[in-house]
Amino acid sequence: MANGKFRLLEAFRKTFAGTLYKHRNSTLGNKIGRELFEDLLAHELLILSFRATNQPPYPFSWLDTKQTEFYYGAALTRVAELYQQRFR
Repeated sequence: MANGKFRLLEAFRKTFAGTLYKHRNSTLGNKIGRELFEDLLAHELLILSFRATNQPPYPFSWLDTKQTEFYYGAALTRVAELYQQRFR
């Protein structure tokens, strides 16, 4: 988030507002993807990738268990640090 604004929304507006979408220009999608990534980092959003179905017995698995454990552990550590700073 730059200056209280979401970079992704700014990139979307600059790309699509008042213009015809040029779907063959893949660099536009890449640019918007980078802005999304920056917004996710700025807001510390955690995305845990998994595979599941809605068919019994409802199998579920993480796409990358080690990566999920790493990211989840890092998020818990960050939340614990923020909690300690706020409520000391």
